[in-house]
Amino acid sequence: MASDQNIRSVADLIAKSTFYNHAPIAGVTAVPKGRLEDLVARTERLTRKSDGSPLVRKLANTALDISGWHANRTVLQMLVNKVMADNKLDALVYPTKTVLAPRLGEPVEPINLKTVQDKVTVVVNGEEYERTVERVTDLRAPLTPRLSPNSGYPTIAVPAGFASEVYDRAVVRGPDGSKRAGDFLGPKAVELPVSIDFLGRAFSEPLLIRIAAGYEAATRQRRPPKDFGPVAGEP
Repeated sequence: MASDQNIRSVADLIAKSTFYNHAPIAGVTAVPKGRLEDLVARTERLTRKSDGSPLVRKLANTALDISGWHANRTVLQMLVNKVMADNKLDALVYPTKTVLAPRLGEPVEPINLKTVQDKVTVVVNGEEYERTVERVTDLRAPLTPRLSPNSGYPTIAVPAGFASEVYDRAVVRGPDGSKRAGDFLGPKAVELPVSIDFLGRAFSEPLLIRIAAGYEAATRQRRPPKDFGPVAGEP
């Protein structure tokens, strides 16, 4: 495999690359350069207690610790296993998403529903500074639940019909061109497809395929798009 000898680190990649850039869109993946910069350093915004003057500093990320992620995954797997065992379930069934597909290039639903702001004191060069830390007390996935990717357990999604209306949000633009979600608009009559997930224990893919196939055969929720014919074998 060929390699670029000019790129030996993430810092090299940031310094020597040309990036596509756009103003931030709330809930949408950040631009590549910013994501890379966050890998090598984190930004802290502080306020000096004595006079209220601001300080922005970047602290290098010198360690990669994913032990907490593995611990959370193990706990989630244990909870899923217990719920399924206690209720004698072969699969958990839930909507693939509870928020319909957003418009392209527009903000998605807010992730954090409720937050609490805590004040933390930091000493920099002998001076006391204050930093605001936002602690999330209620949140949701903006597009889809994360039960399968966070647990590592298999899931299969199949068509479950169509929504008849959608509530979009107004787009609030910032001075820098950024976009965030505003108030609800609508409802607007739009047919958007929805699907259903079947999630099972580890290595239960054969069972999930049988369950999903049975659901599809019984409900026949798939509707061919107007510009495409039916799938072979469908009525």
